[in-house]
Amino acid sequence: MSPRPSKLEPTVESPASHTLATIYEFLVSELPPKNARHVSWFSDAVREAGERYDRYNERKDEWSSYAARRRKLEGIVNSAEKLASGLSELDILSHDDLEVRVGSKELDGVIGSLRRLGKEAAFLVRQIQPTGRGRDLAEERWILELAGIYEDAFCQPATVWGAEGGSFNGRRSFCRFLEVSRPLRLRRLGMLHPRQVDRVLERRRPPRDS
Repeated sequence: MSPRPSKLEPTVESPASHTLATIYEFLVSELPPKNARHVSWFSDAVREAGERYDRYNERKDEWSSYAARRRKLEGIVNSAEKLASGLSELDILSHDDLEVRVGSKELDGVIGSLRRLGKEAAFLVRQIQPTGRGRDLAEERWILELAGIYEDAFCQPATVWGAEGGSFNGRRSFCRFLEVSRPLRLRRLGMLHPRQVDRVLERRRPPRDS
């Protein structure tokens, strides 16, 4: 005879599940009516952004040195350009022999892909800060991704300042959205300061006219 079941123990939610529930509840209560039916989509987008932050944060030692990142990307630029040029400058006999073995379209495709790879890697090199204290890129990318989600969800700009330059403290404010959405690892670092968030948002704004 099986033992009589005891009283159910209270369910203990993990910090992660508690955060997701908080995000969902916030969106349910604050989304404008026309986006209310998309609450699950926005909630999933916030969750995925948090998971990306956690993944980047866990491997911070790989990207925290901007000099090392630039050096590796520059190596890829040089290698891609060198190999593409080498293939393009082959003598006609070697070119035709290689073309027979791999195919004309495939060979042209490899050369084109290498040139594009070098071009895109060079673009990334230019985006890396040249000097100064290393920035927390995991946090910055999370803030910028949340800014895009916020603007789609609430149909208003992601900003931390009001029209008169004062802090935007409403329940629907972007700062409030960030605080509710922060993944566990980021919560342990303390509060996000509005000026800190504004500096990140400033990087996606077009430069002011001189």
